[in-house]
Amino acid sequence: MKLSLVKNWKKGWKWFSTWAFALIVFFATTPLPPEVLNLIPHYLQKHFIAIVAMCGLILRFVGQSKDSSHDAGQSDPYKNNKG
Repeated sequence: MKLSLVKNWKKGWKWFSTWAFALIVFFATTPLPPEVLNLIPHYLQKHFIAIVAMCGLILRFVGQSKDSSHDAGQSDPYKNNKG
């Protein structure tokens, strides 16, 4: 198995999953102020990072291309360079 970047890696900052994983890093390394933490229901507070991770995993499979060819299955934004 050879690892390579996806074709449009420069647009990776726009992907929903990239934002979700950035939030995971943020929430795992930065303590939330009590005022913000109180906005999250108490029973979800200790599972918050796991919930964001699940959202990131799900969003990784959501089509995020604006062109209509992606919807027809003709273009895959996550396809590697070798195709």
